[in-house]
Amino acid sequence: GTRKATFSYSELKKAMGLQNTHITNEEFRQEMLKMKNKLNLLTCSIETKEAYISFVLFPTFIMQKGEDIITLAVNQDFVFLLNSLANYTSFKLEQFVDLNSKYAKTLYRKLCQFRRTGRYMVTVGEFRRLFCVPESYSSKEVMKRVISTSIEELEKCGDEFKDLKCIPHYLKERGNPVGSYEFV
Repeated sequence: GTRKATFSYSELKKAMGLQNTHITNEEFRQEMLKMKNKLNLLTCSIETKEAYISFVLFPTFIMQKGEDIITLAVNQDFVFLLNSLANYTSFKLEQFVDLNSKYAKTLYRKLCQFRRTGRYMVTVGEFRRLFCVPESYSSKEVMKRVISTSIEELEKCGDEFKDLKCIPHYLKERGNPVGSYEFV
């Protein structure tokens, strides 16, 4: 809804999978302040036929001094963006946080985005751009260092990825280069 919500540090740590870490409340407070600063810089925009609207989604962020609680509120005019989550890509934060490699995290997000179709197909150029793969990597290195290691890591995080495969599609050109990758 649009009410202010108050969370204790322990509730937030549990939701973030940090309850068994040795992070102190002061360290956690500092991280939350960094997050607050990022949220303050984040502005959202919606363009319709009639108007261009710019707004801040989280106008209220209160950290009580001397108490280990945070209070948040969503902009009442745009609460529908968070209450209609069926239209957005969703994933399990706990699974995502457990992934170590930036490549595995990017692949995880893309696979979640294409969960309904059961396949994710991407050109080599777009793959390199999205995954920030160095241009110096050959196709074999991309397959070994990026794709294979990401798939191995994803297979460990849940049954939904246990049979994940990457099928390279080759172009019918001289040298038979890889043109795209298909994840199924």
